[in-house]
Amino acid sequence: MNLFHRIKALCDEKDVSMSRLEQDTSLANGSIRKWEKAIPSADRLQKVAEYFNVSMDYLLGKTAFKKPTELFEHWSGHNNPYFESLFDFGGLLKEVREAQGISQKEVSEALNITESDVDDIEEGILPLNYEWAEKYANFLGTSVMQVFIDNGMCDSLDDIPLELLHHYQEQGMSETEMAIAYTKIKRAVEEDAVKEGTPELKPNADNKKPLKEFKFETYPVSKRVKVPIIGTVTAGPNGIAYEDYQGEEWVDTSLINSADLFYLRIKGDSMTGDGILPGDLALVQETPEVRYGALGVAIINGEEGTLKRVYQNDDSIILQSSNPKYPPRVFKKEEMGEVRIIGAVRMIVRNCY
Repeated sequence: MNLFHRIKALCDEKDVSMSRLEQDTSLANGSIRKWEKAIPSADRLQKVAEYFNVSMDYLLGKTAFKKPTELFEHWSGHNNPYFESLFDFGGLLKEVREAQGISQKEVSEALNITESDVDDIEEGILPLNYEWAEKYANFLGTSVMQVFIDNGMCDSLDDIPLELLHHYQEQGMSETEMAIAYTKIKRAVEEDAVKEGTPELKPNADNKKPLKEFKFETYPVSKRVKVPIIGTVTAGPNGIAYEDYQGEEWVDTSLINSADLFYLRIKGDSMTGDGILPGDLALVQETPEVRYGALGVAIINGEEGTLKRVYQNDDSIILQSSNPKYPPRVFKKEEMGEVRIIGAVRMIVRNCY
């Protein structure tokens, strides 16, 4: 279904004619028919999107969801408390998919989502809860737990001491929950950070030593580098000015292979429809180019940088929030000079505190 037919379907749903749509949106009579073969300017497309209360990505067939809030509600839902990889697990699934020679198109057809949704999952832009991570993994012939095990992120059930395994089973925990919970305990032991009151665990019936007296063998998972956390970005006289330095955070180079990276601390609630909340960290690659409709960081009139979905073509730039209470900001022709795209968002890291 192309752009024209998607708009026609929306007209049928709303019971309005194409000519009425053109009249209500101040478009020339018959202009939408031409969109069957050519993509219109972003500002014209935005008018139609607002008329039907859908996103431009939906009109362009880049997502199966009519608006960002619907998309986030679909993906987020109830999440398993032991599954903490809402945004970065997609990169691990991508590795499995590519190793098996499976295309994003095959995944999109199996899960009934668009290829753009699949790409956003794998790039860490679209939040992925445990239920959908398991569906994705199952299609690839694996499971969430096995992906964790294969990447050295949790132990298998065979590694769990019998006494603790029985305790987990009594608690009604799933296999994934047991494996991840045990891994957390083991890592805490390695760091000598087991809290007071943790039961003494025996690796087997013949060995009576507490768990914290055992030395566990560890394996490097992948190379990591530290990336600065920035609270504010502005346009300085000699380029981009990074302000409000807040420390550093690790990033896994197996998931993100790029230089010129920084974390931007999210402020405000303009992107909550995409599951991006105040306090979250956006991993940004410094670049003046952002994929059409993707998340990017822009500076307007030299003011503080803002994170939005960016729709840019030759005659306009639209910065789109995903919270419906914030209208899109449209810059046409000569106004486009007021906007400077400084980075593309590569990953969102949830702030759980």
